Amino acid sequence: MLKDINISNPIIPFFSWRIVLHIITQSPEAKVNSLRVIIIYCCLITIFFDGCKKTDIQGPDPEVEISLPYNNQTFNVFDTVFIIAKIKHVQEINKISLTINGKDLKPVVSGKTLDINQTSYHLSTFLIIDNKYIEGNLNYLLIKIEDNNAVYNFWQPISINPLNKELEKILIVTGMLNENTLFKANISGDIEKIASWTSEYIGGYGDSKNRMFYTSGELVDGIRGYDLDEIDLLWMIPPETYSSIPYFNAFSGSEGRVTVSTSEGIIESYNHLGLKILSSNKVINGIFTNILDHDNFVIGIFKPYVGNQNSLIIFNNPAGSIYASLQFQGNVIDLLKIDKNSIMLIINETGNVKSYLYNYALNQLQPLHEITTNEVFNISGDAENIFFATNNGILWYRPSIGSIVEYLQMDDIRTLAFDNNSNLLYFSRGSSLLVSGLPFKSVLDSTEFTSPIKDIELIYNK
Repeated sequence: MLKDINISNPIIPFFSWRIVLHIITQSPEAKVNSLRVIIIYCCLITIFFDGCKKTDIQGPDPEVEISLPYNNQTFNVFDTVFIIAKIKHVQEINKISLTINGKDLKPVVSGKTLDINQTSYHLSTFLIIDNKYIEGNLNYLLIKIEDNNAVYNFWQPISINPLNKELEKILIVTGMLNENTLFKANISGDIEKIASWTSEYIGGYGDSKNRMFYTSGELVDGIRGYDLDEIDLLWMIPPETYSSIPYFNAFSGSEGRVTVSTSEGIIESYNHLGLKILSSNKVINGIFTNILDHDNFVIGIFKPYVGNQNSLIIFNNPAGSIYASLQFQGNVIDLLKIDKNSIMLIINETGNVKSYLYNYALNQLQPLHEITTNEVFNISGDAENIFFATNNGILWYRPSIGSIVEYLQMDDIRTLAFDNNSNLLYFSRGSSLLVSGLPFKSVLDSTEFTSPIKDIELIYNK
């Protein structure tokens, strides 16, 4: 058990050297007047602090004997941590606060505070590990004891096993033209309709942490945020202007936020409550065709109205200022996260599809591989396994070894969603939702919908 003490001391007033210098440089008459004021001030301060002075500012530390949890006891997420301790102190204890903190000493679960007002106390209570997003094993139970003069912190190391990430729901958007319907399916195959709306569909994102689904139109309808548990439209951000030119041009979602680009050359991000949390610097005479949230940056691909030189622009997040930019040839099909320092661009260069690596520090595109296809409809995957929906089927691309193979030969595939935990690939063919398991080149399951599938999003337990 570790402990530290935070003592509350009274503030002792003092004069700075500037005041002394000011008095010295005054005339003799002014010096007398200034000294009289200072003497009166000091007398008042002395009387004030003498009347407010506490006796016994610091006494001995409290005695704390912790029985539970024992040192480095191991727990799982959602476990109950029973806390038993004997506490004694020479002064009256006002409060005892209990929290569980991570290795950065920030609270990771809901704590509690007990009003004590006695010198000895038998602590017997509990805390529930209600945070399923805990990642680190090393954590601390903090017992904070407060008396009239000081705060004493006692730390008991405990271990919490992180919750394994597992797929919970599959979200499916279907519809013809501007008609859209959102379905929620669980692993066992049960399907539930969530919502229907009329709008263009430029993208969707399933937010596992906040149990939300976000989508956006271009002209008539704006950004929508659906609560997946309440099955309700929680908020909507309409276009700021209505015209024949699409107001929202690109869509992306990541880490509990949704990001869009507008016809005004601005990239905006909203949190799960629909509150704007980023507005980028304006870039004129063009539009952003692709965007990606990536840690401390938001990446945008800017296509000018005139010329064939596109730009990759990196914006600081959340400031919205430009961090770096570069120009390149070709049209970006998609942006993918690789690691904290780099992303991958899939670019169509006059019929040849190629992959490039972009590193923030170097601010340059590094050619990787040429993809053996001339048309890509959709991309899904991670840094190790990337899948392309093409006009001939599905390609499986592994950047680390440069492998590009035909995974499935099947026409009319438009959407993909890869679950790297189970190595299952969900994809659509017309109005059919299909599932295959890597590395086998076969369809494991199929579900029919009444309209063509526009999008597939995966929802996890954390």
